[in-house]
Amino acid sequence: MGPGTIFPLVVTSGLVPIISSIKEPPFLVYYRRGGISGLTESLVVYSNGTGVYRSDVEESRGKVDGDTISALRTVLNSVSARGFSEVGPKPAAMDFVHHEVIYPGRGERFAWVDEWASEVELPREIRALTKLLDHVISKVRGLRWTNWEERSTAYLRVKAALDGIVARGGESLSLRVSVVCLSEFPITYLPPTPHSPDVDVRSEKGISIDSLKVEGRISDGRRRKLVPGKELKVEASVRVESDRRGLHWLSVYFPPGNPSLEVSLPLVVV
Repeated sequence: MGPGTIFPLVVTSGLVPIISSIKEPPFLVYYRRGGISGLTESLVVYSNGTGVYRSDVEESRGKVDGDTISALRTVLNSVSARGFSEVGPKPAAMDFVHHEVIYPGRGERFAWVDEWASEVELPREIRALTKLLDHVISKVRGLRWTNWEERSTAYLRVKAALDGIVARGGESLSLRVSVVCLSEFPITYLPPTPHSPDVDVRSEKGISIDSLKVEGRISDGRRRKLVPGKELKVEASVRVESDRRGLHWLSVYFPPGNPSLEVSLPLVVV
């Protein structure tokens, strides 16, 4: 097989009891393995909301709420509709994680590797699915989880965090953005767009964004600036209209205008 092929994960006998101990077919089975630690993990989610997580060192059981299962179904169907099947690593990539999902309801299997190691750009639906599965694992293990993403260059780091990945129409979520200047020199930028006081936050129709507060802003005449080592913090409220079901994206840009650094977060409305 070629260098971009992912070999199917072999489910060892130690993992079988997770699936067979509950007398109903699973809604979803997820495996991930590799990385620097070489850890192997599995997640099985059943239609009744039971979730079972197992790694080399842990086994946990927990409840997955109906909204999260609906969100999983929405994103899985989006991946299927895109025609995605399998993507392997680029040559010489090392220490990445293999991901594999079995979706019995449609008789499908999806496999991919970490985005940075992928031989081709991963579809946005796979990026959303990866985050959503990580969220479910945290739920089953009883851990706190945040929907966040970070991008950086030699002179700038932008991080955005949303306090959820699944929402119902009419709900509001909190968006927090952190911008840090990594350069030796200040970064100046023009006055902001109407969407947010110092960062440009864009969303799809049916999702409104209202700025709440800003910390670390420095004005320099008609322009604003970000000085080395200092952090700009922006907090905003994200509200979803009741009829906007499906997979959506929030995109944060800094500095406003072009060129800018973009950070995007998925949000599944159920």
